[in-house]
Amino acid sequence: MDLHRVVLTLALSAAILLVLLAIVLVYRFVTFCLADLNGAPVVTGLPRDTWRLLIVFLIPIGGMLYLRFGRPR
Repeated sequence: MDLHRVVLTLALSAAILLVLLAIVLVYRFVTFCLADLNGAPVVTGLPRDTWRLLIVFLIPIGGMLYLRFGRPR
């Protein structure tokens, strides 16, 4: 029974680390998109404030849409 608890604890620890890593990666992606949006001299498709709202509220789809359609080429 003791080995079972150790394995369960390790599995839970690994799952928690994966969730934390995913949260950090999503946070970094959103901050990258917002920084890129703020530094861009011109954006395409939608107004800058609309892109900002999409990036923040449609995580991560908004950032992907901005990088594909709103980022100047």
